[in-house]
Amino acid sequence: MENEKTVAAEPAKQKPVKVFWVDDVCASIFARTSRGGTFYTASFARSFKGPDGVWKYARSFAIDDLGKLQSLIEQVREFVTAQHQQSEK
Repeated sequence: MENEKTVAAEPAKQKPVKVFWVDDVCASIFARTSRGGTFYTASFARSFKGPDGVWKYARSFAIDDLGKLQSLIEQVREFVTAQHQQSEK
């Protein structure tokens, strides 16, 4: 009897509802739906060109990136606050 493996289909990647950029740092906002309604999550990344010339993304940041992150965090907060206010109307 052969050893069979069942491979589950990978779920489709969810696209962000909004992306903000400050230079080479971005914030991606995702909407998630649960029984309690819609809530939002954010992820942050820094883009750079690797030695092979291909664009890559990192989740670590240099000290010089902190001001960019601060600006992005504020933009995310404003966007999510506006989304919550619209849904309450």
